[in-house]
Order: sequence, then structure tokens, then C-alpha cells
Amino acid sequence: LGEGSGWSVQQTVDGGFIVTGRDGDFDGLLLKTDGQGNEQRRKTFGEGWGNSVQQTVDEGFIVTGEYFDGSYHTFLLKTDAQGNEQWRKTFGEGSGKSVQQTVDSGFVVTGIDGEIDGLLLKTDGQGNEQWRKTLGEGSGWSVQQTVDGGFIVTGEDVNNVLLLKTDGQGNEQWRKTLGEGSGW
Repeated sequence: LGEGSGWSVQQTVDGGFIVTGRDGDFDGLLLKTDGQGNEQRRKTFGEGWGNSVQQTVDEGFIVTGEYFDGSYHTFLLKTDAQGNEQWRKTFGEGSGKSVQQTVDSGFVVTGIDGEIDGLLLKTDGQGNEQWRKTLGEGSGWSVQQTVDGGFIVTGEDVNNVLLLKTDGQGNEQWRKTLGEGSGW
């Protein structure tokens, strides 16, 4: 599929796959394939890369990652089903590592903020920030919404695997460190 790196993949409702990462020119990449891995379309979205992609309920895509303009910034990019950009939001220095659409049709992102602290960020369906929480020194690598409407984050807390549970407003309910390593 050409030069570059794939960082995240998800099967799409049509049986194909969506990939994000970066291309050989160090631009963010959104690549759609059929069910056999044959390229259907390819989009780039500026210097940087995508770390996580999910198909949204409208069959478009949401991507988080980082772009570079002298420093790294967390971004959230929404496309239609063809990969055409609908909107893009940035949230200061750092990097978005994982994104998921929430039950209220918004989005939750985890990653690293500009201070090298873990980040948990919630937006509405248009990418407007609703709240932001820092998780302490380390980083968030993956986030999922839980059945109670809260969030579960894994990542690293200094040099330990981190598992963190929050309520629906991102307030910490409990935190566990699970020994040395990274919860990528």
C-alpha cells in the first residue's frame, strides 16, 4: 500500500477496512480498502499522523493523532464516508492516541497533553471541547466508554501499566497500576 506507517485499523460496515497512520511524505493518512485489502481510496491531511480511527454512526470516520507546525498538537478530524474532511479541531500541544464515539454522539480522546501528562478529553458531535482531564504523569493509549456511561483508560503511569476508571464527566473513580510496562 505504499510507503508510510499504519497505526490503527478497524473493519468498516461494508466489510472493508479503514487505516490511519502516515504516508511516505510524513503526512497524516486515511486509507480505505475492500474486504481483501485492495485500496479503494487514500486521503492525506497535512504534516503529522493519525494514531486512531473509528467508523462513526453516520458511516464517516473520526481520527485522532498529532500534527506538526513547529510543535506537536492533538487533533480530531471528522470525515464523511468517502474520507472527505467535514471538520477538524485542535486541542493544544500533545498527541491524541485513541478516539471513540460516545453514546451521546460525541467523542472521547485519550493521549498526552503538552506537559507529558495523560489526557482525557470529551467533545460534542462537532468536536467542541466539553471537558478535559489530566491523568497525571504518563499517557493514555486506549479509551472505551463503559456500560455505566463512564470511561476506562489504559496507558502508562511513569513506568507502570495504568488502568483508570472515570465517571461520565471524566472524574477519577479508581486507578490501578499493574507493574512495569506500557499499556499500549
